[in-house]
Amino acid sequence: MLSGEKHIFIGDHKQMPPVIVASHDEEWVTKSIFEQMTNSGIQSTRLETTYRMNEAINAFPSYAFYDGHLVTASENRSRMLRVSLPQQSVIGRLLSPDKPEVFAIVPHKGKGMRSPEEAVLIANLIREAIIYGMKVDEIAVVSPYRAQVRLIREATKKAINIDDEVLDKMIDTVEKMQGQEANLVIISLVTSDPSHAAKRAAFYFMPNRLNVAITRAKCKRIVIGSHLLFQAQPENPLHRKWVDLYRSFFDSSTQVIVNPDDIRRLAPSNGGG
Repeated sequence: MLSGEKHIFIGDHKQMPPVIVASHDEEWVTKSIFEQMTNSGIQSTRLETTYRMNEAINAFPSYAFYDGHLVTASENRSRMLRVSLPQQSVIGRLLSPDKPEVFAIVPHKGKGMRSPEEAVLIANLIREAIIYGMKVDEIAVVSPYRAQVRLIREATKKAINIDDEVLDKMIDTVEKMQGQEANLVIISLVTSDPSHAAKRAAFYFMPNRLNVAITRAKCKRIVIGSHLLFQAQPENPLHRKWVDLYRSFFDSSTQVIVNPDDIRRLAPSNGGG
């Protein structure tokens, strides 16, 4: 950079920041040069059209992270998932193309980094989506914890025969999924223990992590979690605001309640639970 006369920085500081291993008292150390320049008033241009997300998927991230200025390209606004399942089943209701974004409320409590209930549901969603015509590379699954990623991979392997290498690419953490996209994206929030979530709020509720997770989908986004998560009360006032953001996302979502009987019926199909 010292040899150049002009420098162009391209990025999005509303998504995941660089990984900082050491601890620093100075706040500026934890921010990228791009973020510091953007916030200091240096001339910048914001690209305000997304060619990935349809209009329904884009609505919340546009409002929450980009001042409502991020708009969907006209040709993609009504883009829908090309799959048709019987609406009588919970899988059919969740995968319905008529609902581009849904929040599946799963009845579990006391879970920290692993939720077998969510893993069972996700494995069946993947299996049914593939049976009804979707390709493996059109599906991605995201979760904050590696333990849950492993659990989902195991449940999916039991539900449908997928090569391990393909499975590893399909299901991973938010950090690994940044920059990627898929027609169908399923997000496993895992945690239903408010105290567990509160203790890990700096990691778990980071707004950038939420932004990355909910902006990977092109046609359909399914978020799976327990409503108990939003009862978390971190000590840090900033982290409480982050919880409020998650709660706002939940309130704005199309909610589908998954009954305990639904999970029990699904569990034998993949040997999980």
